[in-house]
Amino acid sequence: MDANIFPNRQPVQSPVSTSRAGSSASSARRTLSSNEDEDGFTTVKSKKKKNRNESFDQSSPSRQVITTSLSPTNMSNDQVITQSTNIVQHPLAMQPVPVTNESTRYALTPFQVLVCSKCSGIGHFRNQCTQIQTTCKICCDLIDNPNQHTCSNIIKCAHCGNNHKSTSSTCPVIKAYRADLTRKILHPVPAPSDSSLINSNTNFISILRNPHQQASQPPTNNIMMEKLDDLIHKLSDVKDHLSSLSLKYEKFEQFMIEKNQSDQTLKLNLNSLSQTTNDLKHDVIYYRSKIDRQEKIISKLMVPMFTDLFQVFISQMSDVLDVTIYTNLKQKLEHYLIQMQKAREGENRNGGVLILVRAEYQVKRVVCDLPNVCVLDFVGEDELRICGVYAPDSKSWKWDNLTIYLAKKTVIFGDFNVDLNQDSTKAESLLSWADNQFLAPFTPDAPTSMRSNRVIDYALACGISIDIQNFNETRSGEKCSLEGLLSFH
Repeated sequence: MDANIFPNRQPVQSPVSTSRAGSSASSARRTLSSNEDEDGFTTVKSKKKKNRNESFDQSSPSRQVITTSLSPTNMSNDQVITQSTNIVQHPLAMQPVPVTNESTRYALTPFQVLVCSKCSGIGHFRNQCTQIQTTCKICCDLIDNPNQHTCSNIIKCAHCGNNHKSTSSTCPVIKAYRADLTRKILHPVPAPSDSSLINSNTNFISILRNPHQQASQPPTNNIMMEKLDDLIHKLSDVKDHLSSLSLKYEKFEQFMIEKNQSDQTLKLNLNSLSQTTNDLKHDVIYYRSKIDRQEKIISKLMVPMFTDLFQVFISQMSDVLDVTIYTNLKQKLEHYLIQMQKAREGENRNGGVLILVRAEYQVKRVVCDLPNVCVLDFVGEDELRICGVYAPDSKSWKWDNLTIYLAKKTVIFGDFNVDLNQDSTKAESLLSWADNQFLAPFTPDAPTSMRSNRVIDYALACGISIDIQNFNETRSGEKCSLEGLLSFH
């Protein structure tokens, strides 16, 4: 240190000590020479700061060891060094200074202020930046896409606007920011003094001596206590909620156990029902084979036999009975023979379907090659097709053959010889075809057969609704009359 700075300061004698650190003997640490290679020290430097260190070494021809081992007790009043209240950055802080510790040399570099690489702001990182656009590092223009930016190459500072980069240490804004940080570091929060500790201990001792006397202490932090109370209350609510969830979970678990038991019972019942259905199917097949066998016996044996007996009886009774009685008996026997012949043949050869239309309606007959099927088209504002069908068990056609005669609005009336509730196999075949053609069945509430409790006469319709019922008149023959109502324009 230059002696001209303190002209009135007297040299201070080093204290006498038996230890080597305080003795007047020569120290093992020798002063630095002008050549670093002769010092015998190990230099630790960063490659990035190598050029700055070399420039500093060249700018300072002589290196000095600055020692400030001054004690205020050893100085007079005019030797006391006063410190300025204004913190000014030392010139050496702007240049790299080598610091020596024992046998190791360290390169001291100036403090770098944190500058954002996106907005060039001071004191935050890029991932903490709230600016949307990016600031150019040269011209400081705001750009959306750095790849499409055309820079003017005019250097400008984003802080002060001068012609230097925003990261330059010569910027007055950065200098002020660095000085403010230095001021905060050099003025830490003062620790509590010994007098305050003594006063607090005195108050504590007085409270121990007189428990009824309340010491003057600072008020409790009510905000913190309220937060703690609120937290305890919320924890209690969470505990109650967890207890409620536990009860609900137990109830749900019990419900699932009961549901699984019910599912097992239902599964057993379904298996039993399936077994019963299979048994019924086997019984139906067995009894159907028996019925077919009986029908063959009747059609091939009994009918021819009765035909021969009727013919012999008629020829023998012509001379015995009265003419009127004989004529009536002969007509009935011939009628029975015709019915048996029709039953054997299975079809009504003379046509069993008749559709009567009132004179005010205009109709057009559709050519149909199927036996016992009649098709008519009613002419009007709406297109309506009426089909009359007689379908015995021995019919020569199938339900699919009627598909070509269906229209947008079609009603099929007839004797289907199929009970939709009792004839399972036949009904399944008919309903399957009807569903594919979007035909809905319309059946009366009462049976339509005089010989059995079955509904075999009804209607199938698509695109129109029908109200069908039994005609309330005296029944005659084997079938009852039906009445169907539908709207047509």
